[in-house]
Amino acid sequence: LWVLPTEPHPAQVLSGSASRDAFRALLYALLQVQAEGQFPLLPPDLPQKPGEGREMIVFISDLYQAQDEMVQCLRRWRGQQHEVICLHLLAQNELTLDYGQDARFEDWETGQRKTVHLASARTQYLEHLQTHLQALRQAVLAQQVEYASFGMHEALEQVFRLFLERRKRLL
Repeated sequence: LWVLPTEPHPAQVLSGSASRDAFRALLYALLQVQAEGQFPLLPPDLPQKPGEGREMIVFISDLYQAQDEMVQCLRRWRGQQHEVICLHLLAQNELTLDYGQDARFEDWETGQRKTVHLASARTQYLEHLQTHLQALRQAVLAQQVEYASFGMHEALEQVFRLFLERRKRLL
């Protein structure tokens, strides 16, 4: 298993065993990752382990992208015959635009800031958000990548367990 934070931090290679300790190590590594920087326009290569080919990749992201670099990354990994799962994390206030009357937003990828009067923008925002989320979901599924969305308020361990239980029932 790999945890691939943005540069300049190196990828972490974790044991791929199915043990409880490996699962805890994965959760710990994920909790240490800090949200920062931009996703690279060219998809990162996975660290190669000698004698191994196909891997299961769990891609966890808010899926904010400047162009379609994250979908291209998923396409590349899927094209290399890896099994790819995309977990899309969403904040509750992102889904409801519940920030009070006015809010100042900053795009973490570009640093651009904008103040918005929320009462007048909420309806249009929610319509655009639903259209965007549906298009994003379809773009991921078109790459033959499993997709699930979860709230950031949900415990990471619980998110993984629910997803894996649901996936096991489908197999």
